[in-house]
Amino acid sequence: MLMEWLTAVEDLSLVRAFRTHANLYAALSAAHILAFAVLVGALAVHHVTLLRGADPTGTPALALAAPALGVALATGVLLFAARATLYIENPAMLAKLGVIALAIANVALFHFARHRSTRLRAASAATSLAAWSTVIVLGRWIAFV
Repeated sequence: MLMEWLTAVEDLSLVRAFRTHANLYAALSAAHILAFAVLVGALAVHHVTLLRGADPTGTPALALAAPALGVALATGVLLFAARATLYIENPAMLAKLGVIALAIANVALFHFARHRSTRLRAASAATSLAAWSTVIVLGRWIAFV
């Protein structure tokens, strides 16, 4: 049943356009990678500032993270949809999805800890850096697994 649904997703006209027009797929992929670059860069500036013991409140970097995450997720869904039946069996893709879920859950923890424990905030920041870096590595592995 899942494979039938994924095949139907692949057959949607928008998804077919991304799959059959190399330039569209390349542009979508580039937007996905750029969004991740902005996301991880913004988080790195914020989190490293926090981990160094400074107050990251004055850094505008975190304001870039939410829109970048939105673009990364939207482009990622379209990239996945273009080859859904292939990607659903790719262990690197499944691992990437799991780490993304962990990273997003960590955002909730970070906001919960923001006005509480310095140690918990630091642990959340370190987890975030590790998780998003892992997402990038797994994203590259998808093509080679």
